Order: sequence, then C-alpha cells, then structure tokens
Amino acid sequence: MRNIETNEYGKLVDDHAVLFERLLPGSMAYAWCFLTTRELLATWLGEGCFECKIGGSVRLYTVGSSIMGAVTECRPYSRLGWSVLPDSGSSDGQIGWESYVRFELKPRGRQVLLRLTHTPIPYVHAPRVFALWHAFLDRLVASMGRVRPEPLMRRVDRVLPNYEHRFTAQGATLSEERYKERAKAALELVLQAS
Repeated sequence: MRNIETNEYGKLVDDHAVLFERLLPGSMAYAWCFLTTRELLATWLGEGCFECKIGGSVRLYTVGSSIMGAVTECRPYSRLGWSVLPDSGSSDGQIGWESYVRFELKPRGRQVLLRLTHTPIPYVHAPRVFALWHAFLDRLVASMGRVRPEPLMRRVDRVLPNYEHRFTAQGATLSEERYKERAKAALELVLQAS
C-alpha cells in the first residue's frame, strides 16, 4: 500500500465555522461506511455508539475526548450531520458549547470529495478544534487507504502550532454576541435541513 499524505489545512469561514475538504480513496459507498459504521468510525474518529438515522444517538470516545450528540441529517452516500452537545469534549470540561458537524460527499472520478463543516466554534477554541479535525481527517484518509494512521495526539501536536500561528496572525477577536448569533443561525440551518 502506498502512504497517503494529506497536508490540507482547514479554513475559518463565517467567523465561527471550521471547513475542511479532503479527497478520499474509493467509492461513495466506501466513504459512507467510514462515516456511519461503528467499527470503521473507531479506526479514525472514536469508539462508541452511532445510530445512522435522524435523531439517532452519537456517542464516540477518543483519546481524552468525547463526542455526544444526535444525528440531525442523514442522506445516504451524500450528507451526514450531527449535533455536538455542550458536555462533549475533553475530560477537563473545556468544551462547553453546542455545535453541529456536517459531512458532505461528492464523487470526484475514482475518489470522493469530503467537505466537513463544524459550526459554531468559539474563536478561542478554534486552533485546537482545527488541529483535532485535521488529525481525524488524516486518520480517515489513512484508514480508507489501508495505511496505519499516525497516533492521534502526535498528529494534533504536529499541526496545532500552525493553527495557533494562523489564528494569532489573524488577530481577530469575535464578540460573544456575534458568536451567539452564529450559533442561532447554525441551529436554524440544521432544523431546516431536517
């Protein structure tokens, strides 16, 4: 098997949204299985419970972190979304906001374009959230290509300084009120899509 290198950094869009795009090896059905099958989710995102239906439970556990929520969108082979509840996150309780994750899949020849959006993300947490998703998606690409993925926290530690630098260089500060507006808008979009 060839080693699949991914070096695509995420973008901050609409002030509070994480956006990543990655080319995944294989078919739409193969990619969908990695997003929705408990055993395959464990190879890149985390172990736990995932019910692939609207309202289904999402409970995934990874190194020092957890994702708890419910499926908000499920269009097989094209779109999957879930909420992330405020008590999700690290064991020290640093993550305390509700957010939404959406995966969109589109065919690209013999590959699949994955577009991941996670919104809203408080600016203060953005570098860490970006680094985590970067590492998770690197692990997804490696797992799908049948390559042993780099340990999660090692990859996070390698990409985090780049995200911290990028966010410090931007110097943007976003008000709590603006964040709440974005959170409300994100919730409305999720409810409209359901």
